[in-house]
Amino acid sequence: MTRRRATVPLCLAALLAVVVALVVVRGDRAAAPSRTRPATDDVPTLRDTAPVGSGAVAARAWRLADRLSVEWVDATVRWERRSGRRAARFPSTRGGFSPGAPSYGQLLLAHGVLRTAARRPAGDRWRATAVRVASSAIRTTIGAPRPGAFAQLGMALLWSDRRVRSVLPPPVRRTLARRIRALGPPVVGVKAQGCQRDPTCYSNLKLVEAAAGLELVATGLRGGTGRLADADATAASARAVLDGVRERLDGRAAWRAGSERRAGLSVLSDPPNQPLAYHALSLAMWARAASRLEGAARGRAQDALVRLATTSLGLAAPDGDLTYLGRGQAQAWVQAATLAGAVAAAHAIQRTHRRLAGELVGLADASLGVLEQRHRQMGARGGLAVVPEPRSDYRGVDRYASHLVYNGLALLWLGIAADRAAGLAPDLPGRRTPARRSADLRFVDGASAGTNLTVVRRGRLWIAIHQRSTHPVDPRYGWGLLKVAWRDDAGRWVELTPQRPLQEIHGAARPPASRLALGPLPVDAAGRPLGEPTIAASRSIAGGVAMTGTAPTADGGTTPVTWSIAIRDGAVRIAVRAARAGRWSLLPVRTRRARGPLAGGARPVLRAEAGATWSLPAGARVRSFGSALHSAWHADLWADRVTWTAAAGREQVIRLRPPG
Repeated sequence: MTRRRATVPLCLAALLAVVVALVVVRGDRAAAPSRTRPATDDVPTLRDTAPVGSGAVAARAWRLADRLSVEWVDATVRWERRSGRRAARFPSTRGGFSPGAPSYGQLLLAHGVLRTAARRPAGDRWRATAVRVASSAIRTTIGAPRPGAFAQLGMALLWSDRRVRSVLPPPVRRTLARRIRALGPPVVGVKAQGCQRDPTCYSNLKLVEAAAGLELVATGLRGGTGRLADADATAASARAVLDGVRERLDGRAAWRAGSERRAGLSVLSDPPNQPLAYHALSLAMWARAASRLEGAARGRAQDALVRLATTSLGLAAPDGDLTYLGRGQAQAWVQAATLAGAVAAAHAIQRTHRRLAGELVGLADASLGVLEQRHRQMGARGGLAVVPEPRSDYRGVDRYASHLVYNGLALLWLGIAADRAAGLAPDLPGRRTPARRSADLRFVDGASAGTNLTVVRRGRLWIAIHQRSTHPVDPRYGWGLLKVAWRDDAGRWVELTPQRPLQEIHGAARPPASRLALGPLPVDAAGRPLGEPTIAASRSIAGGVAMTGTAPTADGGTTPVTWSIAIRDGAVRIAVRAARAGRWSLLPVRTRRARGPLAGGARPVLRAEAGATWSLPAGARVRSFGSALHSAWHADLWADRVTWTAAAGREQVIRLRPPG
């Protein structure tokens, strides 16, 4: 009888422990690796939840950064056990364990790992292992004869962060100090040298170099034979770069969400292609550089920081995506950089512009959500998935993308964001981003040399329109409809068009971007695109954009054409009217699961993503596109080439209708 009574409280305790564990797991979904894609027919989704306050953002960022640090150290230890030898550097945990190259990613990973180790007790066993692994990565990486700007920034951060420096063994500290004092101008790749020398040209590397210079000065180390032999000159050069970049911000971008209007904004990315991912990198680097300035220079830099972060607010898709134009598509570091920039901007204005600061906290929350829900499928291999997984290979991902380097970048921004978010007012509430909260949104980048983007939300639909192709080969920069998101009845934002596939240059082969453009575009008798349009003018219309220009014809000439892309009557309406008769084409891209039969009739219908449908022009014919396509979201995509004959001067209309 006594034994049975003792069992009851033990059972209750066990039940309570299970409940608590479930609550913890639910609150930290990022910690649980998943081998499945989001719901809704294998299409990317993100649930639209209310944003959390600033304190929760700091806690989540630290929690994720700590988990990543632990995973990278544990992965290194597993490699050591299998190989029977000590690892000189962090091994790559993607595509099998292999010794990592001595890249700046090693330094950034070491910085993140040591930040986590510094918060562990001095006698902690994991801390000792982490310090050993990180120290080895530092020693074997910093000896490169001419490191680039990212590597110099990594070395400077290892010294300027007192917590990190405090746990480094004295021999490593001495070696690091000597190397920092000897750092000369960072090496610049051949392709980037022209822009680097031109004061009127912007490149993200200029901002990285300026941030690295200010971080080197912040180490307090002086003398030597490198940039710190004259620290004042190094700081002045960095400030001059920042002033030059700030003058480039033309303020031609703006957005409106309901009654709220934000103007005087700018996209800061690499011309002429203007990929959105590198606006995120510029934002994060600008934020770090601004934190190292003082006085009036700091104030000017923070004003620009807030404008850049406010631009990101208008650009952010409702599912949190900020990579739907150009390279860097779906890569984890972009969300981490946006997180760091948004938190820094919120910190700068939390007392003077509380409403906008709350929106920036909401942007930080959305970026964290993307990292937690889309990039934590690595499982036992550790780290962030650079692009959402599972996938068998990296087809469709930029060839230069490195799992190790981009984990280092993401870990850097996570740690910086966590630190800065801890300084936000604890009662500062987050607000949903404009695309999530407002059913009436428009973002326009009106700069002639800018992104030429228009973003619109009406009701449950959100679309991004690119009004000018900015790359001869890569359709991710192509003209037309870039992305469509729809809010379902469960509050999830679902992509109705997969992210555009990647097409790269291989040797002498330069297939035109129009080959994989959605369209509508003119084609020859065999259905081959004749080329993308030349847009002469565009104007805003209700729910979208109207454009006028010319399109090539089969006889080698051109014809005047008008296009419009807009949200109308709960659907995306694409219309084209050409002055001359001809053949036209549309290339809807689909996932394997989304393919379906064509319904005939006066208005043929083609199945799209997540139960959506394409309503096609009368007489349209559909054939499967011959080759497999690849994007960062899906290793494999398929497409249908839709062609039809259009009479002269007659409007042709295509509609993308959401499910239901």
